[in-house]
Amino acid sequence: MKFLKLVGAAQRGRGVFSIQFYRDLKQKDMLWVLPLALLGILSALATMGFLIFQQFSSFYSLGLVLNQPALPFFFLTMGIWAFGFLTAIPLVFSLLYYSKDLPLLFSLPVSRGQVVLSKLAIIYGYLLAISLVFSTMMIAVLINMGAGNPAQFILIALGGFVLPLFPMALAVFFVAFFLRVIDFQRFRILFEVLGMFLALLLIMGINLLFSQTMADQGSMDNSLSGLAKMLSALIDRFPPAAWAAKALSRNSVADYLFFVMFSVAGVYVAWFFSTHTLAHILEKQSSKKRSSGRGQYRLAQTIGIVPALIKKDLFILVSNSTFIFQGMGEMLILPILLIIYSVAIPKEALEQMLQAIEAVSSWMPLIILGAASLFTGLTSFGCTTISREGKSIQLPLSLPLSGHVHFKAKMILHLAIYGSIFVIDSFILTLLFQLSLAQWLILLPAGLILVFISFTVGLWIDFSRPVLNWNHPMEAVKNNLNVLINMGILMAYMAVLGLGCYALVAYFHLSHEIVLTGLTVFLVFPAKLLYEKLKNRAVQFYSAGYPGSG
Repeated sequence: MKFLKLVGAAQRGRGVFSIQFYRDLKQKDMLWVLPLALLGILSALATMGFLIFQQFSSFYSLGLVLNQPALPFFFLTMGIWAFGFLTAIPLVFSLLYYSKDLPLLFSLPVSRGQVVLSKLAIIYGYLLAISLVFSTMMIAVLINMGAGNPAQFILIALGGFVLPLFPMALAVFFVAFFLRVIDFQRFRILFEVLGMFLALLLIMGINLLFSQTMADQGSMDNSLSGLAKMLSALIDRFPPAAWAAKALSRNSVADYLFFVMFSVAGVYVAWFFSTHTLAHILEKQSSKKRSSGRGQYRLAQTIGIVPALIKKDLFILVSNSTFIFQGMGEMLILPILLIIYSVAIPKEALEQMLQAIEAVSSWMPLIILGAASLFTGLTSFGCTTISREGKSIQLPLSLPLSGHVHFKAKMILHLAIYGSIFVIDSFILTLLFQLSLAQWLILLPAGLILVFISFTVGLWIDFSRPVLNWNHPMEAVKNNLNVLINMGILMAYMAVLGLGCYALVAYFHLSHEIVLTGLTVFLVFPAKLLYEKLKNRAVQFYSAGYPGSG
């Protein structure tokens, strides 16, 4: 089938998992980056899997209490559908309707339907990764609880492949419908970003619902009875999700087949509608004279060179919903989680947690430093700074400016954003775990230096292998191996620092104030070395001209 050849060509051509990508690494003697990328992947999967495992364990326990065996599987289905739908929206925009390779694909002897089907297959691949993580954690919960059987495990594993179909179809139909009925081009970014806030509301709603319902121990029986009725009504209102939940909880093949047929039918309807919508959009675009976009990067003499370059980088960052999703998600995930749990956790549970923490209270400043540093360091912002510019980087390269000036602008922007995020994250953690203001102030310098170090490491990687020839923004951030290399390096570096701090406290009995002060002094030296090295690297990069493919 031709659409499979198109998918294979995309897989071989570019991306982290493309065959050509590995050939390029081997040719450049850079296969050593693969272990670091693997470490980054494992770190991300472990973090995501742990959070999902905890949530599904709570759902499973609640299902036992409420005599609702299908409850955890219902939320498994709804979780994959909700996050799949919200993830698919920007993917549909970037890959299906606004991909730069569409003119080339339409010039080939293949139908529009085959092109759309190949794009849907690629989108499905992204959602499949999310679904398999959810399904694997559900199986892990059942094994941990001593429940389930091999047949059920097989159905859940197969469900991981089927469950992404419906949210993908719904997202494709949803986007196509709005492209038909409104002048979407004017409100494109705003429309796409709404999905991110819907996802945040979803997370907050789920946590608040279950924590607050169980908080009142004095009226537990009434709470459970009311919750059981509510959940039963909720399941009945979503027959497709109920089919999947009953099929997975009862090993019902009939329900499973209904669910599969429903998902496949949804994909067909979405494919048919989006094919005609794409033709409509292309005809509409061809009738308009598109702006060349000149003047976007004009340096404003009134604000200075460095502020103008900062403004240019900010413009690139907010120019596409993919960049916005990635950046906002990385910046806000920890503050949102902390706010959710500080509000949603019942008072009694929070007091018990604080009592348990008293046993390791001397470690809390170091733990807070490590947690906040990881969440602000393991990001894609610094290691895709150059890649996000794409082919438009030819204009900055042509300017009569030293690479040091470009580097300075990028450094200021990163420290302004992620330095502020570190301050906020660490302050929320300090309040949550009832540390003193003095303890928070002592850990701030070390944390801000770690933010700078993470930026310089990421930018060095992006200077070394920028991904500039991308057709859609996904290739610049989510498909960029630089992100995984950066995560691997920083995880290893943070592990070494953590072990060093642990040894100083555990074996030399130094106080956390002395350890944090010594760590701050120590970090100054690698930070200064990285600054000088990266400044010279920036000069070389911007004086060498356009590097071509990456």
